[in-house]
Amino acid sequence: MEAFNKILLLVFILAVPLFCLLSVTRFLVLNESTYEHALLQGQAELVTGVSLEQLTAVNQEIRNYLLGFSDAPLRISVVTNEGISLSIFNDREVNHMIDVRNLMQLFWKIHDGLFIFILSSLAISFIKFRDDPLLKIAADVRAASLTGIGLFAILAGLIFTGFDSAFYKFHELMFTNDLWILNESTDRLLQMYPRDFWYWATVRLAGTTSVLIFLMLGLSHLYLKIRRAESDGRPESIARWIN
Repeated sequence: MEAFNKILLLVFILAVPLFCLLSVTRFLVLNESTYEHALLQGQAELVTGVSLEQLTAVNQEIRNYLLGFSDAPLRISVVTNEGISLSIFNDREVNHMIDVRNLMQLFWKIHDGLFIFILSSLAISFIKFRDDPLLKIAADVRAASLTGIGLFAILAGLIFTGFDSAFYKFHELMFTNDLWILNESTDRLLQMYPRDFWYWATVRLAGTTSVLIFLMLGLSHLYLKIRRAESDGRPESIARWIN
């Protein structure tokens, strides 16, 4: 039983920062401003020769596709500024987006599974440690937060000292084909989502996730400090620790 509890704690410690990362990822995919930023940053209207109104509609379809609201492949017709009707994405891009959607759906399933696991772990803590479940939860959350900070510090170092290499390696690990290798001069998917956008998105993902983890660390550490002071016979108030 002791070995099982240690394994459960280890999984919880790893699950919390991963859950935070996937939560922010899901938020970015859900948030329409993410797609608006991509179009504006890469001057997509000028580069693609397609109106901003149509590109915004294409982005809406991409968003729904990645979130699982739509199953149809992204064979989207647009009219260029020269009046030519065509499919905005070629077959290679459409097939790559099928791979991306499958990957996103896997991420969402993992995210949902982690949510259930974390809730179950918290419920177990309330059952097993009835006298003081919050003390156990705070200690576990602090350990998970510290682990997350360490892992993200290593990851951030790898990414921001060589973003292009890390971006390339990520695609090699996540995909079993080379459909993700696109030509920015001909492939509109890359023109709509250029390299600089992905750097911005990575910074936002890492930054927001770090804020969440540091917030959890601060709150759990504050609670443990107050409880430790109370156990030593020195009642403390939250106001004192904040000040």
